[in-house]
Amino acid sequence: MLNFFSKNKAVTIQATAFIYEFCRKSKRDSAYKRKYRNIANKLAAFESDRGISILSNSFNSELAEDFICFLQNQNLKHNTIRQLYDGVAYMFRLMGKRGYAVNFSFEEINIDKEESTQVYLMLPELHRLYSLNIRDKNVAKIRDLFLIGCFTGLRFSDYSRIDTANFDGKIIKIKTKKTGVIVQIPANSYVRDIMARYNGNIEYRNSLYNFNCRIKTLCRRAGINDKILVEYTRGHKAVRESKRKYELVGSHVARRSFATNAYLAGIPAARIMLLTGHQSEQSFFKYIRIQKAENAKTLADHPFFK
Repeated sequence: MLNFFSKNKAVTIQATAFIYEFCRKSKRDSAYKRKYRNIANKLAAFESDRGISILSNSFNSELAEDFICFLQNQNLKHNTIRQLYDGVAYMFRLMGKRGYAVNFSFEEINIDKEESTQVYLMLPELHRLYSLNIRDKNVAKIRDLFLIGCFTGLRFSDYSRIDTANFDGKIIKIKTKKTGVIVQIPANSYVRDIMARYNGNIEYRNSLYNFNCRIKTLCRRAGINDKILVEYTRGHKAVRESKRKYELVGSHVARRSFATNAYLAGIPAARIMLLTGHQSEQSFFKYIRIQKAENAKTLADHPFFK
């Protein structure tokens, strides 16, 4: 039996055993626990490949760099490696808080986030998606939920559980699941029409994976197929490839679309932040995805450029 809450700084613990035990005891949702089990699996594969056993105090800066190299050799994307390493680092910090001996030199290793190609859906694209004739009711529900996200700025965890209890006339009031912040958002005619169609109950109970697969197909059907140049690092190589816009659409594009369209409509950032629940402009502006060509066209008529 693991001494999971040890307070003796001289005591060490096998790292993957700690992470698996942490997941077993965690009260968080299954997605959270699955994330850390995956991290433990990657660390176990690294141990097996190198023929070592990693203890709480043996994961130093040198071993951290070797672990990153191991992940690169698996041909993973840069940001995936960053997420995995950040998760490992969090677990070792937690071991320290639990009283185990930890070599904190791994803190010297930091992986910067690589800017990724992210898209948003413009209002005409959202209208085309809304106008699609969809026979399958379950697929239509996915489209309609996604549109609610696009017109409210809610995260998937919130717009997938919205119902009449969240409405006060034309205002949506909901406590966000991720941050616990209460937001109040005006419901436009699209949102009100969709909710009326389902008698106020449009809760989604299937998997997020299924949702993302379906929404890509629906966006393709709606003709959301502009070519997008995607650049990223995979393994040790820089990759450049052309993708269709619908291939880059997932559940979180809804929130990004809302923030960008509201900003382009001239709503002040501070007011949009009250709707989205963002606490800082720095985090908010990460959601604003104005294409350079679109930006140049908009500014062409600005007095400064005349």
